[in-house]
Amino acid sequence: MTDLIKKLRPYGLTKTEVMNLINLGVGAQTDEQADQADGDMKTEEEAESEGDLALVRDELRFRVVVEESEERFADELGEEKIREVIDILRHTIKSKDASTTALTKKNGVHHAKG
Repeated sequence: MTDLIKKLRPYGLTKTEVMNLINLGVGAQTDEQADQADGDMKTEEEAESEGDLALVRDELRFRVVVEESEERFADELGEEKIREVIDILRHTIKSKDASTTALTKKNGVHHAKG
């Protein structure tokens, strides 16, 4: 968690904002997870539009959580910064999930999904 807050420090986000972004699942839905959930039935075009939809949802959640986001992240540069924050969250969550999975396998603990 500390690493994530450090990575997001240049974007001027508070700890509370970062925690709220995580709690709302911003960046949690990766393209791979969406593909696995829906199977191989999608065309490439459908997958692209769904990826765009996930980004739009994350951007909306970002704007709800971050106070005065319209002023703090204005114009095209602000839009790019929002996407960078979402990418950082996605990569951090993805690497955290991979670390947890590796540790679970190492310790011989298996959790049932359901």
